[in-house]
Amino acid sequence: MKKDKLDIIYEDKYIIIINKPSHMLTISTESEKEKTLFHKVIMYEKRKNKNNKVFIVHRLDKDTSGLVIFAKNQEVKNKLIKYVEGNQEYSAIDNYVQPIPTDMPGYSDKIIMASGSFIQGSSIEISCDGPIRSPFIAYMQGGLTYQMGRLAVINAVRKVYEER
Repeated sequence: MKKDKLDIIYEDKYIIIINKPSHMLTISTESEKEKTLFHKVIMYEKRKNKNNKVFIVHRLDKDTSGLVIFAKNQEVKNKLIKYVEGNQEYSAIDNYVQPIPTDMPGYSDKIIMASGSFIQGSSIEISCDGPIRSPFIAYMQGGLTYQMGRLAVINAVRKVYEER
């Protein structure tokens, strides 16, 4: 990706999917507010219409490259929760557990978490979490194989759309 050019994979009136290069932050930190993918997408949308907003559906670690989904409306809050619930529901372990947005020490917003992990904190299995605030982000990681990760995403997306 050139300095200010976004690698847009897909865009419609609801979402925009960007191919994030490695070594770029997805969202801001205490020390970096502008050299982020989120900032670049916001500026891209503001150039089209100053009232446009975007919400991150998930993020990738700084050193990780890959696709990042941004939603263009606030309805994503409920869909984020459904997405995380879908990850838990289709996990190999603890799939009966219902993720609930909860206050957690060290966080200013409620957090929703799902993990079908054998080992607490392991990212080798599928896990998903995110803060319940704008920008709405689901941090999804893990999967022993591509097929396992793909199955988790497909089932989580189904969960989002099954209860309209």
